[in-house]
Amino acid sequence: AIARQYRDTKDMLRSKFAEDSYRVSKLVETNWRVDQVIATSQPLDGEGQNDTRILQTGPLVHVNVSIDTKPEMGEVDDVFGRAVGRFKDIAFEVSPQKLDVLIHELT
Repeated sequence: AIARQYRDTKDMLRSKFAEDSYRVSKLVETNWRVDQVIATSQPLDGEGQNDTRILQTGPLVHVNVSIDTKPEMGEVDDVFGRAVGRFKDIAFEVSPQKLDVLIHELT
């Protein structure tokens, strides 16, 4: 009798357990750009009044990633592909060497 109840609600139970269980976010989109500071008009360490910024030597990579936090819900059907609270945009800066490591880990 109990087995029949589980069998009858099997699909609903699987969906609920999948929704509540541990899930891995899905990388949806990446954008990046490389900046190289050649000169600056801003005072740097030792040049201004207590300015402790350090000039980044070499290129600096700006990365923006978009992550689907609920990929188990399937594809998004709306035109913009953005369900409220589902997608998260993250921006960060890395050196070219760290970007190489990130790409290696993602592939």
